[in-house]
Amino acid sequence: MYRGTGSGLLAFGIVLMVIGALMRYAVTVTSDGFSIHTAGIILIYAGVAVFIIGVTLLLFGSQRRSVSQSSIEQTPRGAIRTDERIDSGGTPLG
Repeated sequence: MYRGTGSGLLAFGIVLMVIGALMRYAVTVTSDGFSIHTAGIILIYAGVAVFIIGVTLLLFGSQRRSVSQSSIEQTPRGAIRTDERIDSGGTPLG
């Protein structure tokens, strides 16, 4: 079942957290003007935020459903097929 972009955001959030943790805890480089450890902490927080957004999209984005209905009507000139798709909000999809 296809869930949308939520699963991609989950993976991206995990990657950001892993990279941030490596930068914060595994790197022992010091430099002037740029703190790689601070950048790691920022990436960890960004990864957590992206992960939470991904979970939210997975939980609430997957509630939309669509219904498809087909009908075939016989006419003197042949058969006419009508296809109608409606999403869970009642909006015709085309």
